[in-house]
Amino acid sequence: MNYLSKFKSESELQQFIINRIKFFRTSKNITQAEAAYLLDMSEQNFGRIERGRYKPSIYFILNFCSKFDITLQEFFKFNPNYNRVSKLEKATYEFLVNNKSSMQQLSNLINSFYNNDYN
Repeated sequence: MNYLSKFKSESELQQFIINRIKFFRTSKNITQAEAAYLLDMSEQNFGRIERGRYKPSIYFILNFCSKFDITLQEFFKFNPNYNRVSKLEKATYEFLVNNKSSMQQLSNLINSFYNNDYN
């Protein structure tokens, strides 16, 4: 099966890449400014990539993987439940950014997601 066939459109693939960039950056507790510094680019351009205004180049993805110590295989690891997981990643990210709350509240958010409260 062709890997690209897992995505319905180029924009869906683009969103997958953006979500992976955000996921790996935030999972390492790195700010956009710190990530931009590591990648030798402006904070504004890094933010534009994460917001989907700029498309990351192949060089950017390779550099990102190198600086964040992840393999390309790990970066592009495809989950068959991608759309569902990306919603969870987004909800978790927004929760962590907007709420300086307990792990119990985060656990409740994840549990509610898997109990179909987020569709």
